[in-house]
This record gives sequence, structure tokens and C-alpha cells, in this order.
Amino acid sequence: MIKRINVKKAVATTLSGIEGLTLQSTVYPQTWTDEYPSAIFYTSHEPAKGYEVNEELLTHWTITIELYGERSLTDLEDKLDEAFSVLGFRNLSSEDANTAILKRIVVAYEGIVNNETGLVFQS
Repeated sequence: MIKRINVKKAVATTLSGIEGLTLQSTVYPQTWTDEYPSAIFYTSHEPAKGYEVNEELLTHWTITIELYGERSLTDLEDKLDEAFSVLGFRNLSSEDANTAILKRIVVAYEGIVNNETGLVFQS
């Protein structure tokens, strides 16, 4: 049985290296204080087409990141695009989703991870 690589760890490490992000988390804070800009992220995965779970050589991963801030988040979005591109993930979508008080951008990335080599590629 091939062990699936946990991309969540790579996402957390990547986000912690993005200059200017104050908070990186998989959960929303109970209270929003001065932790801006913030990145809340979550992932989903499934075996790539043609693989069963117990022989999952290739896994299709989707990474969704919600950026929150009081000012424009465009520069941070560009930094995310660059960082995840270096890892091999492509930008799947990006949308402005401002709330009443905060600026918000929701960005999604996708890639197929080879669980033996750790390489990421596109289908």
C-alpha cells in the first residue's frame, strides 16, 4: 500500500513563509483582532483517475485559501501564486469575496501528487 503524502503540511509551511501574513490557520479565529492579513486554508483530495484508494500512486489535491485583510490583498495573492507555482500547483480560481468589514479573496490551487516521488504535476 502506498502512503498518501499529506499536502496540508506543505501548505502550512508555504504560508508561514509568505512575508506579510500575520495568521495562517485551518480554522477561523473565534474573534477577529489585529491578525491581518490572515490566511485560512483547507484542502481536499481524491485518488487520481484510475487508482483505487489502496493503490493510490497519484492523488489529485485542491487547496483553497481565504485571504482576509483591511487593505488590498492583491500583492499577497501574487505571492501565493508564485509560492504554489514553485511547488507545482496551478491556480484553479481566484475571486473577490469581500465581507461588510474586511477585504477577502478566495484562491484555489490544484495539482496531482505522485505519492512515491513527491512530485506535483498537472493533468
